[in-house]
Amino acid sequence: MLTILRLMPSLHLTFERLSTSDKTSCETRTQATRLLSSIEKFEFLISLQALAETSGLLIGVSRSLQNVGSDIIKALDDVNSVKDIFQGMRQDSEASFQKIYDAAEKLAKDMSVPVGKPRVARRSVYRAGAGSDDESVVSYFRINLYIPLLDGLCSHLNDRFSTTQQKALSLMGLVPAFLSDDVETLQPAVDLYSSLLPSAYEVYGEFTIWKHKWQRRPEDAARIRTAAAALQEVCKSETLPNVTVLLEILVTLPVTTAEPERVFSKVERTATAVRNMNEQRLEALVLLQSHLDKTPRTEDVLNKFATVEARRLKLIL
Repeated sequence: MLTILRLMPSLHLTFERLSTSDKTSCETRTQATRLLSSIEKFEFLISLQALAETSGLLIGVSRSLQNVGSDIIKALDDVNSVKDIFQGMRQDSEASFQKIYDAAEKLAKDMSVPVGKPRVARRSVYRAGAGSDDESVVSYFRINLYIPLLDGLCSHLNDRFSTTQQKALSLMGLVPAFLSDDVETLQPAVDLYSSLLPSAYEVYGEFTIWKHKWQRRPEDAARIRTAAAALQEVCKSETLPNVTVLLEILVTLPVTTAEPERVFSKVERTATAVRNMNEQRLEALVLLQSHLDKTPRTEDVLNKFATVEARRLKLIL
């Protein structure tokens, strides 16, 4: 959205020239005319501006969630920050939308697009009315475009991080930097994963020891902000077996499905209709594609192959 918005004046000029040029085919001129007619509407420009504004807030979180080995605590903190921003924009929609409207109005002026709202029906039968005829343009788009957009984004973020995930994420209270004050905050996760714990009844005592340990070392606690760091540096399974298992669960919780989906995409590209291979070979090829940084060089493979036994060809490089 940000790229399209930045290139919109150039796209508008290109469509104009294609639609009137004698050097283009009839089909090209027709398609250019249709696209030109679509973008020369103020509702399209202001929708694009609103989407670009919200995309600018989401793009950083989206990239963070798609990283390999994303930390679930940091990801949740980023998502909550974006949700708070969207809710603040929703509460003060008049001020936040005015900036979007001014930018869309300037873009419309540069493209010679008239500023206005679509025709409003006097009587709506199947849904609530979109506004009255005497309503201003900025008020119309704020009510019918901007507010539903923010509500939809907040709703999707809440659905993505559902109640079950919130129960699992209550394990963040075991991370020293975010240590909970009471073991009751961990109870939803303990109930959820009770079948995996050595003894769920001992969680209270272990958490008390765990909490006391970090209260004596506040500087070190502030430094350990991930479950992996807590598990690797300080947690001992012999003394705190339940805390160790809970931290292991927190470490392995996936932030998103982006990483598994990448593997599925590699499988589709590898196991094509013209390739016939067994499961072991397919798995090896997918692993090679997934871990290119750990794949040996071609020269090393040839040297290894040449030194295993005698060859007719001289393969050592």
